[in-house]
Amino acid sequence: MSGVKATNEQFNFALDFSADKENVLKEFIASENLTLVDDKFMGHKTKKGAFGVVAEVII
Repeated sequence: MSGVKATNEQFNFALDFSADKENVLKEFIASENLTLVDDKFMGHKTKKGAFGVVAEVII
């Protein structure tokens, strides 16, 4: 979070990727009536797991 504080960015929402990151993202994308094209999870190979995702969607 220190990087976010340094840039003064704000979060409007967050998704919990601790259990099933792919399904959590797909459910969110579907709930917003979007179509997922591609995703890249950041940190997914670490002990703590994914901490973020860059998702390409069709609106």
